[in-house]
Amino acid sequence: MRRHRVLGTSVLMLAATLACGGTAQAVARSAPHASHEALATAGRSPVETVTETGTANGELIIARCPAGTRAVGGGVRTHGAAAFDSYPAPDGTGWVGSARGPDPNTPVTVYAVCA
Repeated sequence: MRRHRVLGTSVLMLAATLACGGTAQAVARSAPHASHEALATAGRSPVETVTETGTANGELIIARCPAGTRAVGGGVRTHGAAAFDSYPAPDGTGWVGSARGPDPNTPVTVYAVCA
C-alpha cells in the first residue's frame, strides 16, 4: 500500500514539474504565490493545487480547477478507507475521486493540480 502512495506523490510532482516547464510551483488556492507573476511573464502558467473534501461513502468528489486552467494531475487522500476512483474530470477542469470505508464519515480529500 505504501508503494502506491509514493507513486501517487511522484506522479503529482512530475505533473507539476512538467506543467511549469521543469519548475514545480504548487500552492494552495487561498494563498497566491509570489512566483505566479514571474511564471506568467516567462510565458508559463502557474500551477495551483486545489482540494475538495467529502466522506468515504462512495460518492464522487470533484476538485475543480480555477477558470482558465486544466487538471494536469490529482489524487485522493484518506485515512482508514479505500480510494475507489481517481481520474481527471471528463472535461479536464478538475479531478474526480471517491473512497469507501467501514465508517462512511471518514474524511476524504480530492486534490487537483491545475495549470
